[in-house]
Amino acid sequence: KLDEDIDLNFYEYDLIFLGSPVIEWLPTKKMMDFLKRKLRDYRVSGDIPPYAVTPRPGRYAACFGTHCGAHIGADEATPMTEWMASFLGHIGYTVLAKIHLAGEMRNFGQGRDWMDEAVFHQLNTHGRYGNIKGRPNEQDLQDLERCIKEVLDSAEM
Repeated sequence: KLDEDIDLNFYEYDLIFLGSPVIEWLPTKKMMDFLKRKLRDYRVSGDIPPYAVTPRPGRYAACFGTHCGAHIGADEATPMTEWMASFLGHIGYTVLAKIHLAGEMRNFGQGRDWMDEAVFHQLNTHGRYGNIKGRPNEQDLQDLERCIKEVLDSAEM
């Protein structure tokens, strides 16, 4: 979980799982600001070149996110995981998976000015996935566990 004082060096890890809830098709602002800052720091320090980045051997990652998918399903989350995968590619990690989990919508995102409790309830109960209250649920977590095992196997860990 990100906080203002986090001091994280991605290069200390061979495998990274990077995730966020989807807010307006992207990671949270806090996550985006953090990753932009890390990218800048790695460029300034010379850890990544100003030209083509080659993958670092033995460095793997997966991106994941929760989304309500009320309107267009997992496609709502695709821009977010693509955005995070691009960051990881820029620092030399090979992205093995982009994982999307249906999750109960818990904030209004861009709809603050027009969304009321009734609309919010409809998004969680009548969207593309039907009733997503309480998700991710136990089945979702079991599916995620299988997916993570596949990622670990493909990373040859």
